[in-house]
Amino acid sequence: MLLTRGLLLFLLLTSSLCAQDSNQDPPATVDTASEVEAMEIEIHEEDTLDRAGQVNPGNTQHVPRDLNASYHSLLHDSLWIKAGGFLQVDALGDFGTRGNPTSMAPSQLGDDVVTAGFKALGDDARLNFRRTRLYADVYTPYPRIVNGVRAYVEADFSGANGNLNLRHAFVAIPYLLLGRTNSAFKDPTAEPETVDNQGPNSSFGHRQQGIRVVVPLGEDRLAVAAEDPGAAVSPTGLDLKDDGLDRKIDYAAHYRHNEDWGHLQVSLLRRDLSLINPAYSGVTSIKGWGLGLSGQIFREGKDNFQFEASAGPGIGRYLNDLSGTRSELGLTLSGEVQAQWAWGGFLAYQHWFDDETRLNTFISATQVSLLDGQPDSALRAGYKGSVNVMRDLSEHLRVGLEYLHALSVSKDGTHLQGGRLQFMVRYGF
Repeated sequence: MLLTRGLLLFLLLTSSLCAQDSNQDPPATVDTASEVEAMEIEIHEEDTLDRAGQVNPGNTQHVPRDLNASYHSLLHDSLWIKAGGFLQVDALGDFGTRGNPTSMAPSQLGDDVVTAGFKALGDDARLNFRRTRLYADVYTPYPRIVNGVRAYVEADFSGANGNLNLRHAFVAIPYLLLGRTNSAFKDPTAEPETVDNQGPNSSFGHRQQGIRVVVPLGEDRLAVAAEDPGAAVSPTGLDLKDDGLDRKIDYAAHYRHNEDWGHLQVSLLRRDLSLINPAYSGVTSIKGWGLGLSGQIFREGKDNFQFEASAGPGIGRYLNDLSGTRSELGLTLSGEVQAQWAWGGFLAYQHWFDDETRLNTFISATQVSLLDGQPDSALRAGYKGSVNVMRDLSEHLRVGLEYLHALSVSKDGTHLQGGRLQFMVRYGF
């Protein structure tokens, strides 16, 4: 609570300071041919991230390219600040099995979800403001020896009962990033623009604390990170005591290849899950790993394909729909604990009708190779599809209408499915 209050105070203070415009020039930059090409790639990426509501730290220029245009100078150019966000209202109605009001996740179909913070419009219709978002982007050119420091903080209201939720809080210097943000395993620019908060249920990655080294290789990027492994993991059906998972570390890495036609990214993940089984003496050490391939490919104009595919044993929490389902580990009929394989993938397409209006659609799937000892209610697979139309009414105002359909399958063959029609209005500032 203290952290969220302090964060909110910081954002409000930053917003008020940003009202003070400065006419002084930013630190000098050199526009070589390679820098111009890098800038074009970054602009492409920023547009994609803005529409998807994502952040991709480590793959953008350390010194903001738009300092003079978008940032406000304080303390005689010693501090540059940009603060903003958006206000968003979502109205949604469900058909068939009701989904989570925050996001249409196949794994949560039929759950008795908490609806605090949502305005009921009927038995299956709700109104909410939870995706409203605030951010502050701060840059200082000091210390000069590392070309300055950049810090970013972002929060929305998707916490319990609509409370403030910290999405990102990190500090970056050249080649190094420290704090909470998207995992190095994730590829935010491969994710489509959606009205629904979850997006594809198979998108991989997670937001968590970590330290990352980023090495530019021309226009390409190599990143290696040590990250927080998350909460304790206990297989469904067996009471396992965690031996201190917070002492373990997840290792993630990716190589990103950028071209004028888009990008491709290969991601790797290495996990070490060590648990104490109360049924016998000793520690069960279980290894997990994952491999991901993702990218965005542009066609004529701004039309583009986006895709992701990932697989591996023990990577459940890194797949959007499997996070929180305890699918990383499972039981054999003899009671042995083993890592469970999981895989997921989606294909998305975006078509632009004009400079303000576009259509987005995707199909997505996740699946877990359940061990024989898992209970009948364990999630085996989830499928999701979406189509939406988004339009920018002005520089600050955006509207969108989306239909989603989700299906979940449990080990015993039980099928749950439902649809959702969702409308959003977003005002950026």
